[in-house]
Amino acid sequence: MRPSTTEYDIPYAVVDETTLTLDLYRLQSDADVPVVVYLHGGGWKAGDKRDNSEDRLAAVARTGIAVASVNYRLAPEATYPAPVHDVKAAVRWLRAHGSHYGLAVQNIGLWGASAGGCLAAMVALSASDPDLDGHVGDHPRERSSVQAVATWFAPTDLIANSRRSWLEQLILEPPVEDSLFGHGPIAADDERVRAASPVHRVHPHAPPFLIAHGDHDRVVPESQGRYLHDALTRVGVSSTFCVLGNAGHEGHEFDTRANIELTAAWLKAHLS
Repeated sequence: MRPSTTEYDIPYAVVDETTLTLDLYRLQSDADVPVVVYLHGGGWKAGDKRDNSEDRLAAVARTGIAVASVNYRLAPEATYPAPVHDVKAAVRWLRAHGSHYGLAVQNIGLWGASAGGCLAAMVALSASDPDLDGHVGDHPRERSSVQAVATWFAPTDLIANSRRSWLEQLILEPPVEDSLFGHGPIAADDERVRAASPVHRVHPHAPPFLIAHGDHDRVVPESQGRYLHDALTRVGVSSTFCVLGNAGHEGHEFDTRANIELTAAWLKAHLS
């Protein structure tokens, strides 16, 4: 594979005096390169756009897809829907400025891991929802819609994923979903949380999805990926569901050459 090049800390929006930035990974000297926006994990309260930079982001860039790895606002300072607004602003910024970097921006993909995968799915499934477009960034007339989505080990039903038995409440950390909404335990009938769950946003005009999950994930069960896959296929949306054997949450199996090339090939097929 040819070497890739990276431009760090490119500003894409300013919110409340905070500059939001992205890193752009791409092959040297190529033009009209397909591009995917990458969203890191970390339970909506941690993580950074440079996480997994070499084994994951640069590795995909070396296959011929540019990767724009985005920082978005984190809890507890920012709660839902702030990170969704940020990601949509990044997509609009790419549409406005991507050609300057040699990117083909008519079709843009989203790719995320864990909480970032949930954000990717939410952005992809809410293209027609003006309440989730937000007012972040300087390009409100650009489209925030995307044409392909890859999610890795992402929660998709936030109410179901936040459930704890009495014993689990004693021995486990509080559910990561609590931090996204800035309050205590999530109620089983919380309509705001339900509306923020990708599985409840599915519609027949959604873009194609690639959903990957490990069968040994003890943070976000494999069933979360299956919920979204089944909901998509029921309404006729193209969805590919991959189960990685013996892989846990953020397991090394996701960054093997085979899985990186599978993900890149799927993205290329839907963005080129």
